[in-house]
Amino acid sequence: MCAYDPVTSRVRPALLHIQRETAKGKPVTIAFATVCRVLSVPPDLQSRLLWMLLGEGYVTEEGGELRLTEAGTQLIAVPAR
Repeated sequence: MCAYDPVTSRVRPALLHIQRETAKGKPVTIAFATVCRVLSVPPDLQSRLLWMLLGEGYVTEEGGELRLTEAGTQLIAVPAR
């Protein structure tokens, strides 16, 4: 049995939101604060989430905003368990 991690559980929804908001015809980057606000990420989890997204290579930071990487795209392409 796996232990619940409130940060890990937000990775996929965050990536899905970034993908949806940066789809064709829209800006290719999005502010992390916007992602957190939309997903109601508590302030005490935000820095851990950001470090996880960047550290795992799911996003890159460009001019203070996030861009989805190929690794992030691949993670959300796999059906959730």
